[in-house]
Amino acid sequence: MASGQLQTVLTHHEPPPIPIHVLHREGRYASAKVRSFVDLISERLRREARWL
Repeated sequence: MASGQLQTVLTHHEPPPIPIHVLHREGRYASAKVRSFVDLISERLRREARWL
């Protein structure tokens, strides 16, 4: 607490992880914006241990 950083407390009361699914169209009708978003959110969710 002295450092001013947030700390997780009561970790044994955390809910179980939630599975997240992202569906999107692949192929020639795929949107580049959607693909970029899927890549971004996938990377960020993998970095967050609580979403695994």
